[in-house]
Amino acid sequence: MAVYRGLRPLEPGAGGTVELETDRGYRDLHNDATLRSIDMVVAPRAGVRFTFGTSAGETLVLGFADVVGFTFESGQDLGGAWDPDTEETLYEIATWAGDAHRESFAVDTILGRATFAAAEVSVEWPESR
Repeated sequence: MAVYRGLRPLEPGAGGTVELETDRGYRDLHNDATLRSIDMVVAPRAGVRFTFGTSAGETLVLGFADVVGFTFESGQDLGGAWDPDTEETLYEIATWAGDAHRESFAVDTILGRATFAAAEVSVEWPESR
């Protein structure tokens, strides 16, 4: 089971989620936020971070730490330019039981699907615009 910091644990199951209950209230990452970047982190622990811009002008970073088994399967070909403010960029976050220290995740985005197991999930609020 993963440790959650700054947000309520995600509900396991096939349906996935797009809404987070954070320490600042609910955030709908599907309808009211735009995925801005996906970053791999190597230190101090291996991880992956999904950075969103919200319709309220906030920056929200959904981070996963102590990650193992990371894979990324590319999705649709976006071709040339596209408008991230009008396209849905996060489709769902699914989670299911992992081992005693980690939870398994699948994050489906406009760019593709990331799958991995993580020991910690957190929300950070870098300086917003």
